[in-house]
Amino acid sequence: MLRMTIEGVGFDHLRQTVVVLKDYDGARLLPIWIGPAEAKAIAIELEGARPARPMSHDVL
Repeated sequence: MLRMTIEGVGFDHLRQTVVVLKDYDGARLLPIWIGPAEAKAIAIELEGARPARPMSHDVL
């Protein structure tokens, strides 16, 4: 198993949301296509922003 960090969240050439993971050595990247709601939740956390209300997954 490889330990990875989130490199970033963005869009591919078809405008689908992608999260890019990077291993700790920085040698490999792993793109994972995710839904727009999941991408937004990850982006909010990466920015350090706090929404006015908890998001659904925070409540669970």
